[in-house]
Amino acid sequence: MSHRLAITDVYMTLGMPEDFVTEPRAEFIWQGKHHVLSPDAYTRGMLIEVQRSSMTAEQWKQKRRMYELFFRLGVWEQYFEERPTVVIVQSHEQQLSTIGAAIGYEMRVVRGIREVMPSGDGRDVVNVGEGDR
Repeated sequence: MSHRLAITDVYMTLGMPEDFVTEPRAEFIWQGKHHVLSPDAYTRGMLIEVQRSSMTAEQWKQKRRMYELFFRLGVWEQYFEERPTVVIVQSHEQQLSTIGAAIGYEMRVVRGIREVMPSGDGRDVVNVGEGDR
């Protein structure tokens, strides 16, 4: 329930956009295995992951790998007209060394939900600060 409320916070912070979709699913086959990418939300060219708890380096590696495949294999083109940005909103303090570097796609890690705000012209602005990737 608290995770759902955090996603709702993102929705409210972004000004309740009409194109906000929770848990969109993208499915693809790679090396004979079925893979599913299901971020917490999609809106305005952003795939949003709301991370409320600490994850191990291995868990982050798996999450990054899934996004890497999604972009490298061109799966994103089946679902979106423009290449989306991955935004990880983490409300839990975690060292960026655990999260690791994004490979093969644009990824931003923001420390609070309030750092993802809409601009006045309809495009999203992600404030990338000292702790962001």
